Amino acid sequence: MKSLLITGAPGTGKTTLARLLSQQLPDYQCLGTDIIREIVRLYYPKLKYPWFHLSSVQGYKFAPKGLDPVVWGYESQSKLLAPCIDAILQRFEKERGNVILEGAALVSKLSSQISNASLQQVVISVLDEKQHLEQLRRQGETRSVYKIENFPQIRHFQEYLISLAEQKNIPVIDNKDRHETVNKVLELISDKTPDCLISFGSKKR
Repeated sequence: MKSLLITGAPGTGKTTLARLLSQQLPDYQCLGTDIIREIVRLYYPKLKYPWFHLSSVQGYKFAPKGLDPVVWGYESQSKLLAPCIDAILQRFEKERGNVILEGAALVSKLSSQISNASLQQVVISVLDEKQHLEQLRRQGETRSVYKIENFPQIRHFQEYLISLAEQKNIPVIDNKDRHETVNKVLELISDKTPDCLISFGSKKR
């Protein structure tokens, strides 16, 4: 099993990165936590779990007093998805398959201790604030309006992710250029699984 977990704050380019990586890694399947969350929501009633039926960007509105509301908003949703994420990883390992999982909801996997040497985690960031805001705007009006309104919370969450990744020795990549980022992630995977370099073609170094 050669799995890749990509997390980061909204607007950092996780979904685009996963798509570009899947083009270079045809044996990998690509899954986003947004789709997984839509399925899991069927089992958590909105009246009892209202924060789970909002975007993770807006979950902070229901945070208990005394906790970091932004971190709580993401972590609380992530924890509900964790069993499903674990099941997906176990299934791919059982079938010796490859998967790229991407999404902000993978934050709980950063907090947990993952010892699987063939499982690579990476945090994608956009350190330049103007670039980050522009990338959010490019997502389209439907997806970007509420995110732009909550941009300070998104930046705060990114700082939290970077700090957590540094504590766990998980690579953090500043996504200044998506093609450079693709190459950096491919290099990380090659350190774990040298045999998959065969399919990289011109990307091999």
